[in-house]
Amino acid sequence: MHPLSTESTRFLDDLKIYLLASGKNEQATQDIVSELEDHLRDAETDGKSVKSITGGSPAAYIQSISNELPFDWKGLLQVFGLVLVGGSSFSFFQQLFTGAVSYSAMLLTSFASTVVLLIVCLALILRYLSTHPVSPVRQKLLFGLFGGLFSVSILVTVLADRFIDSPTVTFSLPVSYAIGLLYLVVIVWLSVSSGTWVIAIGLAAYFLPEFILHQTGVNGIIAILSSYLISMISMNLYFFLPMLLAKRQIQK
Repeated sequence: MHPLSTESTRFLDDLKIYLLASGKNEQATQDIVSELEDHLRDAETDGKSVKSITGGSPAAYIQSISNELPFDWKGLLQVFGLVLVGGSSFSFFQQLFTGAVSYSAMLLTSFASTVVLLIVCLALILRYLSTHPVSPVRQKLLFGLFGGLFSVSILVTVLADRFIDSPTVTFSLPVSYAIGLLYLVVIVWLSVSSGTWVIAIGLAAYFLPEFILHQTGVNGIIAILSSYLISMISMNLYFFLPMLLAKRQIQK
């Protein structure tokens, strides 16, 4: 099978990123990318370039395909739910370890607004990068600005909760445990439906070492360092072990 050129591969990557960042269905996106991959391979076999398929403007062609596809509201809600539940779950279980859980209306509202803002900004950055020639330095600058926005948003959320009075709900311990169980069910469901277990693995890596060390009676700085070390090793194994195994398989 004729391998695609760097130009065609880059075009397909940009197309996929743009469509997903525009809220299009993942399966529909993959089908279009696969179909265009076959067309591009045939075109290159005949000595043609990407422009023979896109009509001279890859960016305009990508945008025209995006306009033809319906918006995937279900997929967007899954992403929003995964980020919202995943982000709030760390705070929730941290409180649960120390007793009953309480949240203010200001904190919940600010956090949900922050999630929406960050998802929209990240989508806009990805759409821009996939349709404009951008230098590596400018890419790093854009993602650096996004990282700064993320930090400022979290800081504003925390400060708003601390200095603005709003109604607060405190759950009893049995209710807190019930909500914790519901959190776990929702996280598993979202992980299965989205195909990513980052949140579930992150929670387990963060809290299980702390819980186990607490049960064994280990306290103080030893417990903190041990918990941190185990968490970091677990997350690195989750992210990098599959890549190392895949690389070794390719070398064979």
